[in-house]
Amino acid sequence: MKKISLSIKWLACVATACMAFSAQAQECLVRLDQTEVDYGVASHERDSQRNLKNGMVGLGRKPLSLNISCPNPQAMQLTLEAAAGGSNEFRFANKGRYAVAIGAATLDGREVHLAYARGGRPVLDTVSKWKRFGMDANIVPVRDGKVEMGKNFSAKLWVEARIPREELIVKQQEYFNGYGRIVVDALNPL
Repeated sequence: MKKISLSIKWLACVATACMAFSAQAQECLVRLDQTEVDYGVASHERDSQRNLKNGMVGLGRKPLSLNISCPNPQAMQLTLEAAAGGSNEFRFANKGRYAVAIGAATLDGREVHLAYARGGRPVLDTVSKWKRFGMDANIVPVRDGKVEMGKNFSAKLWVEARIPREELIVKQQEYFNGYGRIVVDALNPL
């Protein structure tokens, strides 16, 4: 049987620790309950017809828990940094794609909705309980039509990956990896 081991590795950090040009966020602790989403071993014989759409094989959805803790209340902007893979998707193993949705969010123990932020400003007509990360789509917590400030943010992430069907045909075991990084920035809520 031909095998492919599939995984996506995650790095969670604050902007001040990860990106020199974005030093406006306070030192917030960002934690994920796991740093790797492992899709296990796939085989052409077993998986080539599973969730087939547009020549891509769906590998299923995997959950992650995200927790952010800041020393002082702030308006948070979340960004997923990863290699571009198309509209609201990121590259997985060069040819594969994955998407990340975020929802079931709370800020300081109270439920919040989520909105996109573009150009450092919230887009409040995009508010909902779940959002999908995109290349130019940062996400902010909102309540009652306003960006909400807080110290402790928690949310569920759903990672959904897919690869081209032909990638399941291999002569030996191959490893397909993707990488992503969750970055927290301070947002000017005005």
